[in-house]
Amino acid sequence: MKRRDLILEKNRPYHIVVRAVERRTIFPSEEERARFAVQMYVANVGIPVNLNRQNVKVASAALLQGQTISSSIMVQKHDPLVTFFSFALVGNHYHFGLIGSFDGAISKYLQKLNIGFSKFFNLKHRRNGSLFDTRFKAI
Repeated sequence: MKRRDLILEKNRPYHIVVRAVERRTIFPSEEERARFAVQMYVANVGIPVNLNRQNVKVASAALLQGQTISSSIMVQKHDPLVTFFSFALVGNHYHFGLIGSFDGAISKYLQKLNIGFSKFFNLKHRRNGSLFDTRFKAI
């Protein structure tokens, strides 16, 4: 099976690795890490509403402590696409342990997450183009 034809099956655990282009540092500050943590949650269940700096720091701290976040930050649109069993944010890439809720859910989730974070990162750092490699590794 060709790599692009790979459908990540539901209810199976996968280790996902996504790298930044040019080995670029994508988490240079606390703000970027907090923003990414919030977007991890938002991409999984809905759409963002108001992700300003102050809201992101509060929401990130709440999520990492197992609390819910304010509805002023996001609107829940659907059931979770994936279930996390682990994650690690590294300077120029990230690792996720995920289980998809349906066939192809992991790919859909990663697309939503990467596009959303790329828009924020590119605007903040005045750059254009892709932030992440086109392919992710799934084991």
